[in-house]
Parts: sequence; structure tokens; C-alpha cells
Amino acid sequence: MSAAQDELFTLKGVWKTYNGPLVLRDVDLTLRSGRVHALVGHNGSGKSTLIRIMAGAERAEPAGSAYLDGTPVDVNDSHSHHHRRLHFIHQGLNVIPHLSALENVALGTGYPTKLGIIRWRSHRERVREILHRIGADFDLDRPVSTLLPNQLVVVAIARAMAHWTDNRSVLVLDEATAALPAPEVEQLFTTVRRAADGGAAVLFVSHRLDEVTRFADDITVLRDGQVVMNAERHELTKATLLDALLGTQQHHTTAPVNRTRADKSGSTALRVRNLTTERIRGANLTIEAGEILGVAGLDGSGREQFADAVYGAIPRAAGEILLGGSAVPAQPRGSIKAGMGLVPADRPRAGVIPEMSVRVNETLPRLKHYRRATKLVDEPRERRDVSAYLESVHMTPRSSEKKIKLLSGGNQQKVVISRWLSHGVDVLLLDEPVQGIDVGAKEVIFDLVRNAARNGTAMVVCSAVDEDLAALCDRVVVFDRGAIVAELRAPDITVARIAAASHAFKSGTHDRRS
Repeated sequence: MSAAQDELFTLKGVWKTYNGPLVLRDVDLTLRSGRVHALVGHNGSGKSTLIRIMAGAERAEPAGSAYLDGTPVDVNDSHSHHHRRLHFIHQGLNVIPHLSALENVALGTGYPTKLGIIRWRSHRERVREILHRIGADFDLDRPVSTLLPNQLVVVAIARAMAHWTDNRSVLVLDEATAALPAPEVEQLFTTVRRAADGGAAVLFVSHRLDEVTRFADDITVLRDGQVVMNAERHELTKATLLDALLGTQQHHTTAPVNRTRADKSGSTALRVRNLTTERIRGANLTIEAGEILGVAGLDGSGREQFADAVYGAIPRAAGEILLGGSAVPAQPRGSIKAGMGLVPADRPRAGVIPEMSVRVNETLPRLKHYRRATKLVDEPRERRDVSAYLESVHMTPRSSEKKIKLLSGGNQQKVVISRWLSHGVDVLLLDEPVQGIDVGAKEVIFDLVRNAARNGTAMVVCSAVDEDLAALCDRVVVFDRGAIVAELRAPDITVARIAAASHAFKSGTHDRRS
């Protein structure tokens, strides 16, 4: 079969703007039957937008074109017949935990019936046949909540294949391996390879470059919305792949960290011993007073659980947190009492009470401070203090009585952060502190972090944005597959070094310093 005949799905000249900003610029992508194709790019490169365009969830600009088996198709028409041959498996998987694998596979396709009665035997045989085709086997009647993570992805693949009217279909795995440990990734790609061998074209999106170099036949690299590399795996080295991913100029960009540390820097503020959760495996860290520590890593690496686990907001399987040498109970009340605060990643649901005023949200951790002898809150004093706090973060004092939901995301985040800093915490955990806020508010928040550190507060900043960590932190630790695999110190913190460790080549990039 010729290369042209192998071309199963092709995008040509895809552009996408969002009310002005350009997200994708003249992107070409060709997926070939029988091949596994990796789509790689740093955060914000345009990968997710391209996948949404393929799925019909976003509209591309009219200039682009798409072809399925050489026939032009309208990629913007999500009801077109060609979408029956495109199947998407996202990181969330969209499985129903309490239903069995048999029932989950039927979602979207329905059951075979006769005279209105489900033909369970026929359905079971069909699902068994699909699993056999992709080399998988497990109990179809167990609730999927009891299956291994890689088996959950297999259920999602089986559900996609149950839709197939043609083996020459496209299977897209969008970060479906992010939360899987290495042995389960290996098993999953055995399954994926079987699907490709049957005639499918497989596209998988991954930040893990060791997965890309081991499992992909073809690789496309996006950077700043443009394709900067299209290559077959054998044409690449790790160095050329990283250069394409990050841009060679990034390799020599050092962090602009140059500030005076607090007088009491060098004393231990927080010690993390053997912290273990669902995604974190035995993390050990010591954080100094006045230090800004960055926590990096891809989604599913353990980074996104670190702040909540230290604070006690999610269960710990093992481990101990010590603040000032004393053990902190594994629950938020104990953390607050010990002198620790948390700025959560999900601000609307976990960081603020939307229907309450800015004043109430600001003083939540220290209401006892405003109680009179009658146990009523001294509102005049509360208002005066909150007005002063708001001025310190460049907000108008009169906004204290507004419902906090009426503020911009950046101003809400200023309230959440100043609530802890005005309380005088010794350690502040910030999870994605500038996510979804404008540039001006971001700089104010960075200044709050720096000033708090100068005053001796240990600041722990967890973020998926490597550029922010490089610009802000004295030290950065990198998580991969639940473990701390690298540690970088200023002035040697660069976006490229963080990304190289995060993208987890299994040899040559991990730099764990004791």
C-alpha cells in the first residue's frame, strides 16, 4: 500500500483565533492507517484546540480543509457521517463508576434488542470479540470502579470500537495516560498497537516524551500554535525533540530571581516526610522560612495533589507533615491552627463563598479575632481592617461589601491570598495561583508572594506553567509519576530544565539533588 493510500485522515491549513488572539496557525496533520502518531506540545501550544476542532467541539477558520480516505469532509460539521469514524478518549474517560464494563460499552451505542428485550448474550459476545481483537481480557460484570486505571482506558477504547463501522477509523487518546504508572502505560500501548494493526490510525497526546519515543511511529510537535516538526520516530533524538518542543533559545534562559531573603531564612519552616496519596509516592521535602518553593510536573504526576495533601484537604495513605518541628494533624483545621494556609486551584468552588461579601471571605480564617464579649462580630473593626487589606493589594476599599462573585477572577484571588497573609501564617500553599487571571493581577499576586517571602513566610507555589515558576521561585522540585525526580535552584532554574524533567525522559534528564 502506498503512502498516499495509507493517509486515513488529513488536516490542511487549519487556523483558529479566539476574538483576535491566534491559537493555531496554518496547521497540517496527517494520520496514517496502521500507525501510532504522537501530538506533542508544551502548555498553551494549541494541542487541545486542535483536538477539539477534530472532534467538532470547536470551529476552525474557513480557510482549512480536511480529508478522510482522500475524500473532502467538513471538519466543522459535527453531525457529518465522517465523525462516526473519529473516536476520542479524553483524560476523564467519561465512564460511569458503578456500572459494569458491559454497561459502559453500551453507553452511546445502546444494546442489541429483540422485541424490546436486551440480547445480553449477543452484547457480551460483541464486547468479548472487541477485547480479544485488542488483546485485553477482564471480568465484564465488575463495576468499572474496581478495575485498574489502564483497564478503564481499555473500556473506553472498547466503547469507541463498538461504534466503528470501518476498521479504518481514527482513535484519539487525549492525555489518556496522564495518571497511569509506567507498567500500565506499557499494557495500554500493547492494546493501542493492536487497534492500529487492525487498520486504525491512532493519535495520542502526551507530555511524557519517553512514551513518545517508545510508542509513536510518527511525531508532530506544536509550539505557539504552529507545527515546528513532523517526523518519524527513527529520525529523532531526544535532544532534537526537546529543541523542537521548547525552542533552542529557551535552553539558556535563566530565572530572573534576585531578591533579598528574609532574616530568618535557613530555618526550617515545613518538613514533609514520606507523603503518600493516591498519586504521590513517598515525597520528602524541607522548606525554609522565607523561601519560595515551586512544585512542577505534568497533570497526573502528583503535582496537582501536593498542596491539598500537605494541608490535609485530601486523605493521606502515609506520611507526616511537621511545621516548626511539630506534627500537623491531617485535616485543614489542624493546619490552620498550626499556622498554614491554602490557596486552592479551584477558586470558585473551594476558595471563596460566592454569595458572601468580600469582607466575610477575607476574615473567614480569623473570625474569633473579631468576636466581642457578646460573641457577636465587631463589624466596624472588621470593615476597617478589610479596607486596609484591600488597599494593600490595589483594590478599592469600598468593594468590601460586594458579593465576591461580582469581582474579577484576579481580584477574587487577591482576596483569597491576602486573607492568609494578613492572618500571619508561617507557610502558605498556593495551587495554580494565577490560573485564569489577567496579566496585571498576575504581577500583583507575584509581588504579594515575593513580599510575604521577604517577611519570612515559606511560600509553596504549585503550577503547571513552567514560565511562572522560573520567574518566581528560589527552588523548584519536579514530580513525575508520583515521585520527586528533579530539584533545581536559582539561578539555574530555566523553563527548559523544568520541562525536560517534567517530560520525563527516563535517562539523562532527571537531576535529583539531595
